[in-house]
Amino acid sequence: MKQKIFLILISTTMSLSSLAQTQDDTTRFVTDKMFELAWENYPQNRIKEQQSAVAAYDVKLARWSWAKDLGAQFNLNEANINPGVTNNFYPKYQFGLRFNLGTFVLTPMETKKAKEEYGITRSEIELQRVMIRNEVAKRVYAYKLAKYVLKIRTQAVEESGTSQNIIKQKFQKNEIPFEQYNTAALSHLTLLESRFEAETNYYTTKNDLETLIGVRLETLKLPPSF
Repeated sequence: MKQKIFLILISTTMSLSSLAQTQDDTTRFVTDKMFELAWENYPQNRIKEQQSAVAAYDVKLARWSWAKDLGAQFNLNEANINPGVTNNFYPKYQFGLRFNLGTFVLTPMETKKAKEEYGITRSEIELQRVMIRNEVAKRVYAYKLAKYVLKIRTQAVEESGTSQNIIKQKFQKNEIPFEQYNTAALSHLTLLESRFEAETNYYTTKNDLETLIGVRLETLKLPPSF
């Protein structure tokens, strides 16, 4: 007999463990999918990516910054301007380029600085991904907990309502005293208040999750166990 009970307990424990693992795998799968939605739809992510794109352009500008200090000079002597002048000076045309020697020192430094700033924006994007994934996971678990608590408290209110009707009928038949009826009524009201709080928390966590992923949960094909 004891051996049978032990085997039943082992079987029950393994079943519960398997169920918990399945639910955890489902939650992770849903979390990954919601992270993809959050990364695509959450505006702050686009800001980070746009800042990185600007930094990439700054790197290109820094590489070509020497060009703005490059100057050209082209001169004509007086004989070319006024053919009647007898004195001709050579050369008739003069062309020259001017370089700012400081540019050759500053350009590499500015380019290196721009690359570092671009690297910072890429790191910020990776950090944003980590933060968004973490936030999605927290809001998913908060939503699941709120949904579970609401389910339990709704069942409690329904059971209490059934008991309340029975107690009310007994009180009307003078089968129980007023104190017992009043205690049951107060207990039922407390459960109703508790259910209302659970419902409020459920819709709050649902809204928080939907705000992050950018879509309503009703539009998603979620697993039945979620």
